Amino acid sequence: MKIFLLLFLLFLLPLFSETITFDTFATGTNLSQLNTAMAGQGISFDAYQSSSLQVATDPNNASNKVLFAYTHPSGADILLNFANPVNFINVQFVNNTAGTYTVVLRAYDHTGTAIDIQSTPYLTYASGTEPQSLQITASNIRAIQLESSSGGIYVDNIQYLVPEPFSWLLLMIGFCFFRKNGSRK
Repeated sequence: MKIFLLLFLLFLLPLFSETITFDTFATGTNLSQLNTAMAGQGISFDAYQSSSLQVATDPNNASNKVLFAYTHPSGADILLNFANPVNFINVQFVNNTAGTYTVVLRAYDHTGTAIDIQSTPYLTYASGTEPQSLQITASNIRAIQLESSSGGIYVDNIQYLVPEPFSWLLLMIGFCFFRKNGSRK
C-alpha cells in the first residue's frame, strides 16, 4: 500500500514547462537586449560571434521570428545557460537554404561536463520545410550548446522543463512520513 501512495506522490510532481519563442522580439534584437529580456526567467544566451546573435525573420516563414548566429568552424555556435537546472530540452533548427547539414545539441551540467549529445549528421532541408527538432532528457541540465555545419544557425521554439521546487518538498515529507510509519512495526 505504501508503495502505491509513494508512486501517487511521484505522479503529482508537476513540471514547469516553458517555451522560448522569438516572435515577441523585434527583428534585430541583439544579444544584450535578449539577455536583459530573459534575465527574469534565469536564462542567458551567448554565441561564438556574439555580435552576430540576433532575432531574425524566419527564412522559410516571414511571419515567424527565430534566433540567428553565424557558425564557428569548430562548433559552439549558440550557448544557452539556465540559472536553475532543467530536465528536458527540445530545440527546433531552421535553415535558410536547401541542403544537408549537421546540427548538434549538447547538454551540460553545472560543472560544464557534457551530460548528453544529440546530433543528426544528415538533416536535409528543402525550401519551405518545417523546422527539425532535437531533444535531450536528463537531470540537472544547466547549459546547452547548439551547432550547425551551415554558415549560420537558426533556432526557434526552445522548450524546457523545470521541476517545481515545492513538489520536491512534498515528496520529501512523504518519504519521511512513510519511513516514520514503517519503523513503528
